[in-house]
Amino acid sequence: DRRDQAVSKIQRMVDNYDKSAIEFDSISNLSLGDVTLFEWTPVELTGRYLTDRQLLVRNRPIAGQPGFIQLVPFQVENGETVIIERGWIPADSELAPATSMTPSEESKTLVARVRLSELTPNRESPDGFATSIHLESLEATLGTALEQEFYLRVISETPSEASSPQPLSKP
Repeated sequence: DRRDQAVSKIQRMVDNYDKSAIEFDSISNLSLGDVTLFEWTPVELTGRYLTDRQLLVRNRPIAGQPGFIQLVPFQVENGETVIIERGWIPADSELAPATSMTPSEESKTLVARVRLSELTPNRESPDGFATSIHLESLEATLGTALEQEFYLRVISETPSEASSPQPLSKP
């Protein structure tokens, strides 16, 4: 059964990864069962980052180098808030973020891929950090209501930032 589930996830990524972007409003209120069909699908949305509530997800190494995933809530023009995974930030020699890459709060149009919530975190995190992209836990940590059963992994931002976290590669 686990093999069938893995094959299904891989096929969903293959089918949806290179599709044209759809409008955020077309999936924003879907149930978890329905939104699962859209995992990895690009979505376009306009709004602004809520930078005062950003978090870093700890213990996210890439190629053996320690680092963090940056999460920033994004308020869509329709008033909804969705979590945006902006990318990877390397850790310095003290295992702290090597640089700050806070985005501006100006209005932006994003194209981002639909991602499903990760597993429940198994440990506590210090303020400003998370151990998992588990939406229910993030909602409590951020004190922000999240209406969706998904978060979004950024592909592009318009206008772009002078510096941004490293994009995550295709699985």
